[in-house]
Amino acid sequence: MEIIVRSAQQLGTALRRHRSRRRLTQAEVARSAGLGQPTVSEVEGGSPHSRLKTLEALLAALELELVVRPRSSASPDDLARIY
Repeated sequence: MEIIVRSAQQLGTALRRHRSRRRLTQAEVARSAGLGQPTVSEVEGGSPHSRLKTLEALLAALELELVVRPRSSASPDDLARIY
């Protein structure tokens, strides 16, 4: 399933939902990513200050990848309905 993310908040929501669907706790993902549980919570909460290295570790732990492409013409309100 592809999810369009245009903000830190949307990224956090997408990661949290994916983690929950896999029935993983924040602590389990944190251990797998080599991070602390509070860091996972911060990213899932939509912190705009997360480091790229942290995001890379979380994506790997959740078996996800980041794809960069040109923006579609959909408005942010349209994208919010996806969630």
